[in-house]
Amino acid sequence: MDRHPAAKSRTHCTNLPIAAHSLIIFNSAYIMTDKLLKIIETDPIARRYLTDNYSGGEQRSATIGRYSTLIRLFQTEFGEKPRIALRAPGRVNLLGGHTDYNGCPVIPIAIDRDIVGALSGRDDAQIVLVNTEPRFSKRMFSVEPEIPPYPTGDWGNYVKAAIQGLVTHFRQSEQELRKGFNMAVSGSVPPAAGMASSSALVVLAAIAFLTVNEREMDRLQLARLLAQAEWYVGTQGGGMDQAISLLGQSGHALKIEFNPYSTLPVAMPKGYRAIVTHSLVFAPKTESAMDKYNRRPIECRLAVALIRQHLSQQLHRSVDVRLIGDLKPELLGMPDDEIYRICLDALPDNRYSYASISNTLNESIEQIQKKYCLKKDGTVFDEPLDGFKLRSRFTHIFTEWKRVLKAVDILKRGEMLIFGELMNEAQVSCRENYEISVPEIDQLVQISLKNGAMGARLTGAGFGGCVVNLVPQENAETFKENMGKYYYQDFARHLLPEGSHWRNFVLDCKSVDGAGEVLFSKYI
Repeated sequence: MDRHPAAKSRTHCTNLPIAAHSLIIFNSAYIMTDKLLKIIETDPIARRYLTDNYSGGEQRSATIGRYSTLIRLFQTEFGEKPRIALRAPGRVNLLGGHTDYNGCPVIPIAIDRDIVGALSGRDDAQIVLVNTEPRFSKRMFSVEPEIPPYPTGDWGNYVKAAIQGLVTHFRQSEQELRKGFNMAVSGSVPPAAGMASSSALVVLAAIAFLTVNEREMDRLQLARLLAQAEWYVGTQGGGMDQAISLLGQSGHALKIEFNPYSTLPVAMPKGYRAIVTHSLVFAPKTESAMDKYNRRPIECRLAVALIRQHLSQQLHRSVDVRLIGDLKPELLGMPDDEIYRICLDALPDNRYSYASISNTLNESIEQIQKKYCLKKDGTVFDEPLDGFKLRSRFTHIFTEWKRVLKAVDILKRGEMLIFGELMNEAQVSCRENYEISVPEIDQLVQISLKNGAMGARLTGAGFGGCVVNLVPQENAETFKENMGKYYYQDFARHLLPEGSHWRNFVLDCKSVDGAGEVLFSKYI
């Protein structure tokens, strides 16, 4: 199957580049949702867009209602009609947990839950944001060469991250992006659930900023830029979330390589559903939570430093290995199993201190901290009380990498039972080697597998959030009912928010197209 590195060669998202000439005027009249849905379905382009990007009549009707609410909020706040609506989908990662920032591939799907923005350009450099969710209060800031962040965890930082990244990028080629915008935002991606709601907001902000400033970018290039830009909020992530939100394809998973960047769509076999179940443990965006996340990239960098030294000694030559993803047979001249054995030999212990790493590398602790262990604010990451767990972190990333490679061929052959087994292996490794699972996730996985899931694993960064379950289509409804009975109404009943129904935490997801214009927006 052909690779598609550029948005210009792909028409499945919007048939339009990210540029101002795609602007449209909204109908000023608000029409009731059911009547509006019937009108939209008479337009073949709008109908196909709605069918491709939202599953089931009930969800499509709810989506129309959400868009209508969004437009009314914009008109109330800004006293005018929005000029365009854009969407950026969330994602579910099928395989490839934490591999992206290690230069190893992932295989996610873009899902039919998204972040949507209704917007109009401004004549000044102000960006003004409002949200249909009241707890996300109004935000306003100016486009400047250096944009100061809000406090950690503030939703406005994800918009600032995108704007800062693009401003810096275009200034390097002596171009100025100075035009701001007013935007009303609505999200259906559950926050703090491991489904990339934050990155979807970053992507939305980026394409909005490009649109009002009449600029275009190759989508793969934009994904790379936004992956780095999102470090602005304090997490040292990779590029999976931004890439799948921009480059997703309806009916397909997307194998994303980061070393070098490339994408390959892989058709999802029919007859199976990706059903996401929320553990009801919400992964916070606090500084302590970010430290838990950022510990893993630091441990991987330290592991690579020890592996690089050991490989150079074993091969009697300097080995240029910067990431775990550089440990390829074609670069090292040996098969995968030999590479794996030598790397484990380089990490004989699992718990390392700064002192033991310094002794092995024959470098000072200060040198090691400066090279591998700095946080975004320039401070040094504290040595964990239980030590840096380099062997187990490496084991997870290397074996997860190989699971992703196997998964591509398995999907092409439609061998979903084997694919489910790979998901189960990944969950064990997430729990035991990368230690990003929590007891509620572990229990949720066990209940899923006992009630019809072929495979179940946490999706996202971990420490709470969701499980993605591979379920035969004919068993989907029974599976959901059993999850309600045995997890939400039994094991986790004390976690269910008051007044909430468990069905709100079970999402039947379909793979959809990447970010772009809302093609039925002219009817709203």
